[in-house]
Amino acid sequence: MANETYIFKEQAEEIIDEKEMKIWLTKKQGKRIEYLFKLGKEQFDPPQKIAESKEYILFGQNINRDQNGKLKELFMKYIQG
Repeated sequence: MANETYIFKEQAEEIIDEKEMKIWLTKKQGKRIEYLFKLGKEQFDPPQKIAESKEYILFGQNINRDQNGKLKELFMKYIQG
């Protein structure tokens, strides 16, 4: 899974504007959530759940509809798939 996570992170970097947006990937550990990585800078928008699988959740801030769709597609390809 580490390789898929690395590829996901690299490709997500191409989708978001790191100055204007932020995403972070977490892994579910029972009732807790383990932080794996983040891209971008903290935004003043509330976090939104972009995608979720049995084991992982992708959160984002200030993500527009187009980028949201691209990130979901990427998540399904590398993280959920």
